[in-house]
Amino acid sequence: EFNPNGGTVEETSRRVLENDEIGKLPVPTWEDHMFLGWYTDLTAGTMISNSIVPTENMTVWARWDQCKDFATASWDTIKNNVNSNQSYYPVGCTREIDMGDYGTHTIRVANNTTPIECLTEGFSQSACGFVLEFADVITQHRMNPTDLTDNKGSLNIGGWEYSDMRAFLNSTKYVYENIDYSSTGIYNSLPSDLKNIIVKTPVVSGHGDTASDNQNYNTKDKLYIPSLKEVYGIDDYKFMED
Repeated sequence: EFNPNGGTVEETSRRVLENDEIGKLPVPTWEDHMFLGWYTDLTAGTMISNSIVPTENMTVWARWDQCKDFATASWDTIKNNVNSNQSYYPVGCTREIDMGDYGTHTIRVANNTTPIECLTEGFSQSACGFVLEFADVITQHRMNPTDLTDNKGSLNIGGWEYSDMRAFLNSTKYVYENIDYSSTGIYNSLPSDLKNIIVKTPVVSGHGDTASDNQNYNTKDKLYIPSLKEVYGIDDYKFMED
């Protein structure tokens, strides 16, 4: 018996002569799912092939992956699928990418919807639409140096716009110390086909370290990090000095 396990299949059972191979297996379908194969158990077991010789009555279960081809498809294909259906890949789907000197790391789908708040003027778009995030630690890097004497760049004064971290993530130049991250930054360490589909996103960041520095700052970035307040509810940016 062929149990489609949530999908549909035209052939639900087959009679096989003794000592004969089961033959070409049917292919079930299920919208927004990728068929992985027929298995001898619902959650465990082994995958069967066309050459298996049944020795007794048996039931095989279809196994599915809601992440479809996210782990293997080209980034161009993923972009086209998302453009057709923003929720095509569920939140939580992962794949590994080669980041050169930084090694192999995992990225995952962090968001696949556009909440109504995203349509509000001045609302940060960093969690709007199809968003990918790193699922592991790539490296450690300072948010800002702590020894600058001017009014920007130190202790996050001036917000995300003037931070060393922003330059490092986006592989640009940190002007306050004239550090060029074009060859060592995170963005330029991504696979080229992935870089080609990342778009700049409007990011609204809060104030920096001083009480008078209480305005929001608007930037457009391809890579960004959530603030401590967004992740942990912490307002003291001195936690990010190092």
